[in-house]
Amino acid sequence: MDLASLKGCLVDIFYRDKIYPAYVKEVKGKRLLVYLPTGKEESVSHSALVCVGAKVGEKVDLNSLSELFKSAQALREELKSQFNLEELWEVVKGELTSASPDYLVELYLGRKPKPDEVCAFLRLVLEEKLYFRFKSFEEVEVLSEEEVKNIIHQREKEREKELLREGFKDFLQRLSEGKITSNDEDFISALKHFVIFENEQALGKDLYNVLSEHNLAQPQKVFSLLVKVGVFKEDENLELLKFGFPREFSQASLSQAEECLRMRLEDLPHFNRFQDLTHLETYAVDAPDTQDVDDAFSIEDKGSTITVYVHIADVSNFIPIGSPLFEEALERASTLYLPDEVIPMLPFSLSHDKFSLLEGELRSSLTFKIELREKPFEVLSFEVIPAIIKVKKRFTYEEVDTYLEEGHPFWKSLYSLLLEHKKKRQEQGAFAIILPEVQVRVLEDGEIVVSRFEMTPARDLISELMILTNHLSAKFCYEAGIPIIYRKQDPPFQVFPEAEGSLFYKLLQLRYFARSELTTEPGFHSGLGLNFYTTLTSPIRRSLDLIVHHQIKSHLFSEKALSQEDLQRLIPELEENFRRAQAIQQKRVRYFLLKYLAKHYAKKEGQGEVKPLKGLVVEKKERLLKVYLPDFNLMGEVRGSFPQVNPGDEVSACVERVEPREELLLLSML
Repeated sequence: MDLASLKGCLVDIFYRDKIYPAYVKEVKGKRLLVYLPTGKEESVSHSALVCVGAKVGEKVDLNSLSELFKSAQALREELKSQFNLEELWEVVKGELTSASPDYLVELYLGRKPKPDEVCAFLRLVLEEKLYFRFKSFEEVEVLSEEEVKNIIHQREKEREKELLREGFKDFLQRLSEGKITSNDEDFISALKHFVIFENEQALGKDLYNVLSEHNLAQPQKVFSLLVKVGVFKEDENLELLKFGFPREFSQASLSQAEECLRMRLEDLPHFNRFQDLTHLETYAVDAPDTQDVDDAFSIEDKGSTITVYVHIADVSNFIPIGSPLFEEALERASTLYLPDEVIPMLPFSLSHDKFSLLEGELRSSLTFKIELREKPFEVLSFEVIPAIIKVKKRFTYEEVDTYLEEGHPFWKSLYSLLLEHKKKRQEQGAFAIILPEVQVRVLEDGEIVVSRFEMTPARDLISELMILTNHLSAKFCYEAGIPIIYRKQDPPFQVFPEAEGSLFYKLLQLRYFARSELTTEPGFHSGLGLNFYTTLTSPIRRSLDLIVHHQIKSHLFSEKALSQEDLQRLIPELEENFRRAQAIQQKRVRYFLLKYLAKHYAKKEGQGEVKPLKGLVVEKKERLLKVYLPDFNLMGEVRGSFPQVNPGDEVSACVERVEPREELLLLSML
């Protein structure tokens, strides 16, 4: 078409994503100077042209144009109703790939169309965007069946999405009012995933956008709403859900636990090879609230030598490798001792009763008989014995500390002997940093209790006894050719001699420790100063120890053990599951510590003086200090510029802001 012929015509054009009638005043090359219904005069490209209507002349006043625009707009919208694009498409599909608008309208109407009818047809094509595709005011493409099918499918999906969006909006409104129904399960599940994983992908882009529109795009805000309707508890352990740590045991595991409870000692395989050691004076030392007692010991003082029997709970004889409880123990890696609950590696009926070395109860054990000489310290013999024992008495750490302070001969001589072993380890390069332990417990009424424990002589005594047992057992396995999993640790990347007496350098030194590794070959453990090390003293609450027990038991009874290759395949799973358990435990402790600080130390409106906290500056950045709180084993931040304060300085601080869920602790200097 000669564009110059458009001068004086009433046309339809695209303008700002809409179709408007327009009057062509001038044609300059490929651009049209047009009047619009808004009264504006615009220069548009010829490609904006949708259709060409009647010629109304070149001399038209603006008032007349306004009426023409209204008339054309109304007529063309009305004429759209006479077309059924699907019917027309059914006729031409497969016959034509494209055609002129005039031809298609003539084919449909059965007569030569009027310009306004062609404009109405093209408007409908552009609106429906289904059976035909607008190419220009002179050409319309006929879509294939496959294209039409795809468009219909896509539109159905879009309709479903829109219904979902509208339904989600309605749900959020009801959720904010605390009114949810059983039909909301899918939306609630999506929000739970959003809160747990802090990831908008859990919702999808559309629902996340709806959250944003409602100012709910932060997981913490959604969490508060879900607490309000009882989906979550205020102190919900989201980390358990995030990491997928199992709280409940499978039915198969519970059934196996029932079988274990029914087993008598005399039903154990190879029971006739268990030694009766019930004549020994056997003691257990633990915290007063400990119920899963893994270890106990007996002493025979022969004057020049001392024989120590370390009795470890017998779990492997009850739980075979590959059984449901064994697999669950692998998955859990360890018992979780959380401030508000204990999630056991094995069911409580076993960990707190059947396997626990309870006072006055007959128990089977794997007993390690160690004959020692104190000075110079020397291990004279070592033997592993399947045994039957009975704990005569349980002591708390506090009771043993009292005996040691009073110089009780039994405890004093045992501690003296074990200190010689500790001294020997230190001479061999043992290098460890021991910080006070901060224990957090949540009472039944919700009160949070924080306790701080130093490494007392009693705790040191039991710790050293277990280290000795683990070390000698690892060496025994190596020399006997028993495949086990060892622990090793490379030396620190850098050593700070000042760490001996400085808390600041202790914390600094911790950053330079190498991570402990699991391996099927023994290696030097720098933290302990030992060439052979494993752990087997806690088979009730640590899966690695249970595995080592199985390997030793198989050797003692000439049964098939896991091969070195089998163990190597297990190591990645063990390490991953240990890290998961450790992360859950650390985060849960930090959450309740922060909650404790929020209640007892945070600034409150109308409050007078705030409680001061002892702090140690461990790091200084531009307008930021990192401050360690030794009474709580927590790290907080102070924001601002403090030119006179340096790392290593002791400071007094107070809590400015604390957000337990976000693990945020902001402090202010006093």
